[in-house]
Order: sequence, then C-alpha cells, then structure tokens
Amino acid sequence: MEDARAYRLSGEVEMEGVGIEGLTLSLQYGAFKSPSADIDMHETDVIAAYALSERLGIDMSYARIDDSGEDSGYSRFLARLSYNF
Repeated sequence: MEDARAYRLSGEVEMEGVGIEGLTLSLQYGAFKSPSADIDMHETDVIAAYALSERLGIDMSYARIDDSGEDSGYSRFLARLSYNF
C-alpha cells in the first residue's frame, strides 16, 4: 500500500470555563485511503470525559466508521469507568 494516505483532525474543549469543572468534550475525524487496495474509510468520534475525583473518572465515546468496501461501516458506543490507585 505505497499509495496509502491517512489524515486526522481533532479538537478538544475543557468545560471549566462554563462552570463544569472536570468535563472535557472532544471531536475527532479521520480518513484513510488507498486506491490500489480499494480502501476508503472515514471515522468520526465524539468523546466526553469527566473526572469525578483525582482517582475516579468516566468517559463515553461514540464512533461512526464509514467504509466504501463490502462492509458499509458501523457505529460503536463505549462507556468506561476508571479508577487509579
């Protein structure tokens, strides 16, 4: 796949400025293309992360993957609770 190209664009906002300390919102977009391998994929992710305390946090993400190949793509929702000791 010598002709493969990948691009990613992302942005993140910490919501402390509007009074929600510990909340971060992110948006990411990625594209991967390879004409010789007949691949043309696009992914969009929306992520919310919230720090409940110094040790405890939760994050949720929604991803939409669009594929021009046989698999037309899929969506995924993920929620995680993390504790750091």
